[in-house]
Amino acid sequence: MLESTATGRIPGIAVSILTSIIFFAKGVLKLSLGFGILIGATVGSYIGTHYAIKLGNQWVKRVFLVAATVMAVILLIS
Repeated sequence: MLESTATGRIPGIAVSILTSIIFFAKGVLKLSLGFGILIGATVGSYIGTHYAIKLGNQWVKRVFLVAATVMAVILLIS
C-alpha cells in the first residue's frame, strides 16, 4: 500500500512542476507566494504524517471532520 501511494505521487509532482512553469512563464505565478505555500505544505505534511502514525486512524478522521466543518462554516458565513 505504501509503495503504491508513493508511486502515485510521482505523476502529481510532475504535473505540479509543469503547471508551475507554465504559470510562471505567463506571469501569473508569484514565486514568493509559491515558496511560502510549498514550505507550509511540506511542514504540514511532515507534522500530519508524524501524528497520524503515532496516534492512529481515528485521530486523523476526527481532525479531518473538525477541519472540514470549520471550513464549511467559514464558507457559509462569508
